[in-house]
Amino acid sequence: MTLPQNILYENFPFSARILLLGWTIFLLGAFIYAGVRLLEQKRSAALLAAAFLPGIYGLLQRMLEWNPENALLFYGTGSSPAAAAVLSVILFCTAVFFLLHRNIRSWARTHVTSMSVKEGVDTLPAGICCSFADGFPKLTNKKMEAICMEVTGAPLYDAERFYGALTGEGPCVAERIRTGPEPVLRLKNGSVYSFRREKRMLQDTPCFELLAVDVTEEYLVREELKEKKERADAVRRRLKELNRSITAMTVEKETLEAKTRLHDEWGRLLLTARRWYYAPDSVDTGALLSEWRRVIGIMKNEGPNAMRLEYVDAVRSAFLMGVDVAVEGILPETSPAKDLAVLAVNICVTNTLRHAEGRRLSVKSRKEDGSWHLVFRNDGKAPEGPVEEGGGLGGLRQKTEACGGSMIITSAPEFVLEITVPDKKNEGDAADDKRTDCG
Repeated sequence: MTLPQNILYENFPFSARILLLGWTIFLLGAFIYAGVRLLEQKRSAALLAAAFLPGIYGLLQRMLEWNPENALLFYGTGSSPAAAAVLSVILFCTAVFFLLHRNIRSWARTHVTSMSVKEGVDTLPAGICCSFADGFPKLTNKKMEAICMEVTGAPLYDAERFYGALTGEGPCVAERIRTGPEPVLRLKNGSVYSFRREKRMLQDTPCFELLAVDVTEEYLVREELKEKKERADAVRRRLKELNRSITAMTVEKETLEAKTRLHDEWGRLLLTARRWYYAPDSVDTGALLSEWRRVIGIMKNEGPNAMRLEYVDAVRSAFLMGVDVAVEGILPETSPAKDLAVLAVNICVTNTLRHAEGRRLSVKSRKEDGSWHLVFRNDGKAPEGPVEEGGGLGGLRQKTEACGGSMIITSAPEFVLEITVPDKKNEGDAADDKRTDCG
């Protein structure tokens, strides 16, 4: 089959002309889109090329419409009909458009443009809004616009109104966790955002930068820590009650043991005295009298504290060393005051014998303003000068001060040792059971 040499545009099939018209409209729109992208990229040379080609193509199509019988433009010779010329122009313009579009995309990937900046800002996980003093937004991203819709129920048209809703000065449908200059809000979906606003300068014009950061994980961790702290406080309170109960039980146990021990000693002493009464030669009279003096010395200091093992042992040791200990008042029942009192008695007994050459140590104890006050005196000779704190008194001072107490030594007209130590039963609650090495 041979094609006629002359094919007029009006002789093209109707479907072919519709297809050419549709493709022509597509190419014109595509070149317009390419021109807009080139304007955004500020590429004037490529823009002229993009405008020149569709101009030629449009002029060609208009000429066909003006004189459809003129076969000059599409006159074919030999076996090349006019349709080949039309298809060649269309294919050429199509190829040019795809090459131009590819160039535009390649240039956009390798250059920073306003569009790329906007796309980058929109993909940020944090919300950002830059606005002028009157509240007009200069730059916002999708995240901040979504947050504004969640908080105020309206689009982000006024940044000042939006910030007022965040800080508590305006209506807000989200849950406010913290108000003020740096508010924290929880949205309906459970996400928590922290907002921060700072003033910037944009070409000598003041503007405000508002940032929204997702702190949901941090907030959940904080709530978990808060819950654990409450549970720990409850456990601590129970432990404090248990510690008080243990302390009271310990005191009662020590008192009972001391009473039992004193009862047993009295029983042995009475049995020995009974045996001496019926057979004086079977018992050492001197040892019996010494045991009577020891028990009487303990009974002189009779009271709840005298029966406790630590004090009983200290008084017994002093008696065996030849020093009588006289106690006035009630001695401390709980540590650290109790431990310091026992240590002070032992040190003062030793110093009474070694330095003062005395035979009696008096101890006055009283509780006042939540603290124990202990005063120690002896009947020996007064020191010739200031007392030097050696290992005994020096160690006692360190332990006293470590427990939050104080120690005063007076050397004239007589030796006086004063110790003040807080009562742990009162101090423990206020200091949150602070542990101190009190020796």
